[in-house]
Amino acid sequence: HDVVGPIIRGDYALAGSNHGKPAYKKDTTANGVAVLVYYWDERDGASGAGWWIGPQVGGNMVWGHHPDRTSATPPLSGWQAPHSTPADPSIVVTVATGQQQAWQQQQGWQQQQNPAMMQQQQMAMMQQQQQMQMQQQAAMQ
Repeated sequence: HDVVGPIIRGDYALAGSNHGKPAYKKDTTANGVAVLVYYWDERDGASGAGWWIGPQVGGNMVWGHHPDRTSATPPLSGWQAPHSTPADPSIVVTVATGQQQAWQQQQGWQQQQNPAMMQQQQMAMMQQQQQMQMQQQAAMQ
């Protein structure tokens, strides 16, 4: 999406937590406004659950949504942006992997999840790192 895409795309750093999962803040602002990605559980209904991107945690204004409720961290791709549209494959959200691992260990995620889920998350993190490396290489060319 031409308007929302530039707001959402980018790198995010750990900034706290919400509803038992980490919350992240984008390294840069969008026209002076903070950009956060956070998890919202099912307390307001299943349709409101998942990962959200907006200027504040739990706010009414949002730019993007990902319905994944099982991921311990924000998904790399598959974001609906604007939130009421189909997933936009060009939207990529990258969180700092070292920070997310530290947060998961602190919260005991690795002890709570089954081995298949952990393996799936490790593969996703490896894919995310590879994609970041490819993007960095492409930017240097």
